[in-house]
Amino acid sequence: MVDLPEISGRVSLIRRMPSYGLSVNVYSGTKAGFFHEDIQIRVRGFLGLLMAVTERYVAFTLEELVRRGRNIQTRLTSNCPDLTPRERDVVAKAFKGRPTAENARDSGLGYDNEHYVSKEGRRTKG
Repeated sequence: MVDLPEISGRVSLIRRMPSYGLSVNVYSGTKAGFFHEDIQIRVRGFLGLLMAVTERYVAFTLEELVRRGRNIQTRLTSNCPDLTPRERDVVAKAFKGRPTAENARDSGLGYDNEHYVSKEGRRTKG
């Protein structure tokens, strides 16, 4: 059995946006006791900074993923002109590392069809 930490205090900052929610927290253990008022003020400032850094990191990560996805589509279009747009989409998802079953479900294909399309796309990509 794992010993769980006993928490006596928590300071939280929550940001709710239309498309996402983000929460950052700092906890104190029972041995340390509750946060004093002066420490709470410093922790809230730190959480604001942590929230901004986290949002920036997520934004840059998503931007990189979108850029990489466009690059894969462009390379597939030039290297495999015989693939249909749907086949290119399936192969691009496979290159991004998405599982075959997940691709099949999202593309509306059967598992075997998706597996064949992604295998053919990998073979002809060159």
